[in-house]
Amino acid sequence: MRSTLAPAPFVWRSDPRFEPLDDEDDEPAITTAPVVVGDRLFVADSQGIAVRDRQTGALQQEFDADPGPALHGDPLVVCGLNDVWAVDAVTLRERWRNKDLSGGVQVTPAFHDGVGVAALGFEASHTHGGVVVFDVDTGAKLRELGDTYRSLKG
Repeated sequence: MRSTLAPAPFVWRSDPRFEPLDDEDDEPAITTAPVVVGDRLFVADSQGIAVRDRQTGALQQEFDADPGPALHGDPLVVCGLNDVWAVDAVTLRERWRNKDLSGGVQVTPAFHDGVGVAALGFEASHTHGGVVVFDVDTGAKLRELGDTYRSLKG
């Protein structure tokens, strides 16, 4: 027996938070998968992170950030091209920011036992790469491996 699924109705829909980058871009560029924490929806697009009410879609706060959030319980860890930082998922206050973890974190880090592991790589230049390991609660860098950019410089 075959069953067919009908499309789910929209619960809410929001307008883009910004103007398209050019005539060909008619939609915002969502950069990572959304993250849900309680009644909040964190959506990263090409202009930053929008925090919305999960039930109504109402915009609660915006963060100016590079790529997007990665959730490790609490805090919400945000990885950008110039730093890695954490936001309390309930109060939306910054917990820590570490510019020493820069280097173009391009993908969502992996988390295990309070430690974050992030791949480094600056855009498509392929001149910088490696892995950085950091403490999720404090942002302290624990280790960095395979940083080809720094080893080429000196």
